[in-house]
Amino acid sequence: MRKPIWFYDPIYRQNFYIYLGWASLDTEKSLSKLFGVETSLANVSGKCLEFKHSTGNGNVICIWVKDFKRSRISSLGCLMHECIHAANFTFSLRGIKYCTDSDETLCYYAQYIFEKALEGKIK
Repeated sequence: MRKPIWFYDPIYRQNFYIYLGWASLDTEKSLSKLFGVETSLANVSGKCLEFKHSTGNGNVICIWVKDFKRSRISSLGCLMHECIHAANFTFSLRGIKYCTDSDETLCYYAQYIFEKALEGKIK
């Protein structure tokens, strides 16, 4: 079985798993096998999930974009959309409240997640 893109952010101590271009059923099976998480990805083109790591060591954030192609603007838009959710999850888990005064932090963090996901897809 192929593996999702994984990266760890040492600043916020957050694990990310990225599924780009995976079929929904394959992603559901991977989430179940790796983390014991049951979810349905039917009828959506992307999703961001947050849950406790099965080892009990912190939370995991997973991003899934179904029909991902780097050359397709809608794929990049969907990935960025899910990265904003991921940034919000990360901040919310740490008690960081979103407001217009902190939107620059959110934007930079979403960009960081987006770039790490694309870097992982290149490899």
